[in-house]
Amino acid sequence: MPTIIKVILLILLSEICNVTGQIFFKKGTNAIDAGQMRGVAGHIGYIKNALSANYIWLGFSFQVLCVATWLVALAQADLSFVFPAGSIQYILILFGAHIFLGENENCRDALRNGRHRPDSDELKEYRICFSGRYGSKFFCGTCFC
Repeated sequence: MPTIIKVILLILLSEICNVTGQIFFKKGTNAIDAGQMRGVAGHIGYIKNALSANYIWLGFSFQVLCVATWLVALAQADLSFVFPAGSIQYILILFGAHIFLGENENCRDALRNGRHRPDSDELKEYRICFSGRYGSKFFCGTCFC
């Protein structure tokens, strides 16, 4: 198997372990009463309770697997390739949180977040706005020009 395919598979395995660990961490913290976190003693008690939760330890286990596979991937490829490829975790966590935690984040909106492509009418409106054609009283939708 070519090296690049092995590296991609290692990155994918690492990120799946990472996402699985995060889901177990969330399941573990959901089972603990967060209302007890008042003051330093409350935070220490919360951490003690968290460290006694099975889901938290499963999360730690998957994080160890994540780091181990990540190190193997780093040993075989440049950081400038491995690190950006690891961003697949953001997409995986959206789907994992929806499937395993029942979170209602709209995956389509989350994936589209920050990637708004204005249509031609919006672009024309911005050009008019920024050209000063309407003076300081024109509202373009995002600012008062």
